[in-house]
Amino acid sequence: MVQLGLCTRGERIYCGDVEVCDTAVARAVRVDRRVVRNTIKMINREPKLSEFFSLLTPTPNWARAATKLGWHTLQVVPEDPTIPGTLAGVTHILAHVGINIRWIIAEDPEDVENPKIFIVTDARIPKHVLNKIKRVSGVKRARTR
Repeated sequence: MVQLGLCTRGERIYCGDVEVCDTAVARAVRVDRRVVRNTIKMINREPKLSEFFSLLTPTPNWARAATKLGWHTLQVVPEDPTIPGTLAGVTHILAHVGINIRWIIAEDPEDVENPKIFIVTDARIPKHVLNKIKRVSGVKRARTR
C-alpha cells in the first residue's frame, strides 16, 4: 500500500479519489481478501498508522514514459543510498550546464533492494556531462535513456 500510495479512509482503500476494492488489492498481493480487510482494521486501531495511511497519495513514475513526451531520463545508482549528498551533486552538475529537471524520484532503500534515482530532464544529457555525473561522490553507476 505504501509503495503504491494507497490510502485508507475508514474501512475503505483509495488510490487518490478512486476507491479500490479489497478483493483487487488481495488479488494483486496474492492473499485472501480477509487479510486485506484485517490489515485495514489493524491500521484503524492504531492512531499513528491510521493518520499515516490516511495521508498517502499516489506518485506517478515518469521514468519509463518520459521519452514518449520528448523528455530524457537519467538513472543513478548510489553507492550507499543512506549517505546524503549524491542527489545534490548530480543536480548541481545538471543545473551548472543548464539542463532543466522536470521530475525526480528516489527509491526507498527500505523498500527496494538496489534503489535508484530517476531524473527526467527536458534536454538530452551530453556524454561529457554524464561522465561528470559518474564521478560525483556516492555515484556507483549512471546511465541515460
